[in-house]
Amino acid sequence: MAEQIRYLKEQEKCSTRQMYETIFPEDSQAFVDYYYQWKTKDNDIIVMEDKEGYEVMLHLNPFFIQINENKEKIPYIVAVATRPDCRRQGKMQQVMVHTLRDLQQKHCPFTFLLPANPEYYKGQGFVFSQLNKQGTIILQAEKNTKPYIDNCVSIKKLDKQQIEQMIESVNTILAEKYQMFVWRDISYYKRLLAEMESEQGDVMVLEKAGKNVGVLAYGRGEQAEIKEVILLESLEKSKTEICNEIFGVDRWTEEEMQFMFRITDLQSWTGKLKGEEEVWELEVNDAFLPENCGSWRIEWNLTGGNVKKLSKSQNIQEKRSVDIAELTEKILEKMSIFIREWV
Repeated sequence: MAEQIRYLKEQEKCSTRQMYETIFPEDSQAFVDYYYQWKTKDNDIIVMEDKEGYEVMLHLNPFFIQINENKEKIPYIVAVATRPDCRRQGKMQQVMVHTLRDLQQKHCPFTFLLPANPEYYKGQGFVFSQLNKQGTIILQAEKNTKPYIDNCVSIKKLDKQQIEQMIESVNTILAEKYQMFVWRDISYYKRLLAEMESEQGDVMVLEKAGKNVGVLAYGRGEQAEIKEVILLESLEKSKTEICNEIFGVDRWTEEEMQFMFRITDLQSWTGKLKGEEEVWELEVNDAFLPENCGSWRIEWNLTGGNVKKLSKSQNIQEKRSVDIAELTEKILEKMSIFIREWV
């Protein structure tokens, strides 16, 4: 069979599990069971294969992300793997470029990943954003329901029956604090509960006067980890006290998660650039996506901004050239972002 790059059919996705377990031995069987039960329901898996089987695989796990009041279905690139005998031959880059071009054609504004090797992805136009640092937790056993300090805030495990009630409050908390974040829905929290269970953890809900004021997700291993903490702004300063109350004083830490982002379709940022009025006129170069190349007028304003490709007759007076990585970085610098996804 000639070497080819293709998307797997639904019934083929489980055939990548052996490759996943071989390349990512640090993931427990319980977690891999969770992954192939939940995440492959709606993701895309792209492979390069030959007569011996899969040489390369790359998973695109979809999330609904709110960007300045616009909701977009954005793929999170995970499980990037190359068969050992196929490494250092440029095969993964071929699959990545194929993926990026497909996303551009679908008018997806960007994609993101959590890099094992940042330098490799920098060569493909990915850059870090200025995210808040968060991360690893060492936990003590918690009770099912536990009052917080002055008994005004209660902390308890999330019940599946409560999910619908808490969705609106959590999304409201995020929208008040961030311009870009993963939008929560019922499916999101059902999946999160299953993920935390696979890591011997749970999802905790914070309530005050019968209203949801925060949520905390954590997993356990040899070293247990908080996956995320979302709190009402008035409680943000009490985050340390709240974690101490749940897990014990000085028994928790936070693990850093630094994501890399890449613009895939520059034109699709129209309506998503909300902020103080500013105009950039730039000559953009993208080594992999020629549709992003050329002269662009990028406008930020209070209604969402505009991105327009200029014709050859529309000369830029003060021409400044940037590559797609620099432009991605410039756009993200103007946004507050909260993304804490593992898979």
